[in-house]
Amino acid sequence: MDSDMRERAIEATNDDYVHFAEFLGMVVRSTGKTDDAEVMRIALDAVTELILEGAIVPGNLGWADEDFAPWPLTPEESVARIEREAAEHLRTGAEVHMGDICWFDLPARIAERERRKGEPAKDD
Repeated sequence: MDSDMRERAIEATNDDYVHFAEFLGMVVRSTGKTDDAEVMRIALDAVTELILEGAIVPGNLGWADEDFAPWPLTPEESVARIEREAAEHLRTGAEVHMGDICWFDLPARIAERERRKGEPAKDD
């Protein structure tokens, strides 16, 4: 992954949760590529690299409480799941929309939320 794409990905995830489709957009903006299969391959390479090095964590986002839930999978299992779901989108020709395939969060933000869960509630 080139440094521009890495910087965009980390910056976006520092800001908020990032969904897989955002990586597709980053690829198009960074490379100018528009072929769906090529864009998907580059996005998969990028998220794979970031997941395996521990920079981002895939999971689901609960809409009611906006709570991020990391998948209970190893990084390798997570990558395989993302690859399967991306392949299915390519096979059917379905567009990847917000929330499809997965969301990403930062390990530090996940750890901070877990730490806060263990703290007693403060009186206002």
